[in-house]
Amino acid sequence: MIELRQLRKRFDHADHDAVGPLDLRVPPGELLALVGTSGSGKSTTLHMINRLVEPSAGSVLIDGIDISGQDPVALRRGIGFVFQAIGLFAHMSVADNIAITPRLLRWPRDEVAARVDGLLELVHLDPAIYRARMPHQLSGGQRQRAAFARALAARPRIMLMDEPFGALDPLTRDELSAEFRTIHEKLGLTSIIVTHDMTEAFLLADRIAVMRAGRLVQIGTARALLADPADEFVRQMVRMPRLRAARLARAMGEPG
Repeated sequence: MIELRQLRKRFDHADHDAVGPLDLRVPPGELLALVGTSGSGKSTTLHMINRLVEPSAGSVLIDGIDISGQDPVALRRGIGFVFQAIGLFAHMSVADNIAITPRLLRWPRDEVAARVDGLLELVHLDPAIYRARMPHQLSGGQRQRAAFARALAARPRIMLMDEPFGALDPLTRDELSAEFRTIHEKLGLTSIIVTHDMTEAFLLADRIAVMRAGRLVQIGTARALLADPADEFVRQMVRMPRLRAARLARAMGEPG
């Protein structure tokens, strides 16, 4: 369970809150999408959950425990995080990238090696081929697969993802997002994904939280948001997939 209580963030020299006050609960096993336009506070909210950004007020609770009292480094080692920019260490092999956290946690060498190979197989990278490769020898999709494996290395219960598919080509993006949904369910993760793509949110998430100007406007399933949008902003957001589908159909010369 992830719970945000009256969470706020105001950056230095700003005259208004970037986020908040924000109340949000993500139950165990849920995949939640945070959506909104640029500057809506999505990424800042995500980063406060593992203390990459410290809140100005309010609290973040994981399984009922306020994380403000925890060592931030230890906290992050137990939470998977995937960035849009991927963030693999260029001077380290794929295997060494994935093994970073288990080694910091002093796992036995054989256990680390087995975990690396198991995760490479999970993200559909043949260990015999990719274990020793360097990040520059991988395609964008392969690098993101390796990044997912690294985020999962220490067996986290929570996965946070900040636009993880945004830099990928459309085919790879669709393939990886579907694969992550399978991984989420297989491992029983509690996941939050930040995206500006409402179509991606509809296809991937159990619920969607729509943010605007740092506030939570509405949260619900795709069906609920489509049936009863809270305001015109949400209405426009949830209409986008249908509008894009209609434009695509017209461009392809299809009737209707």
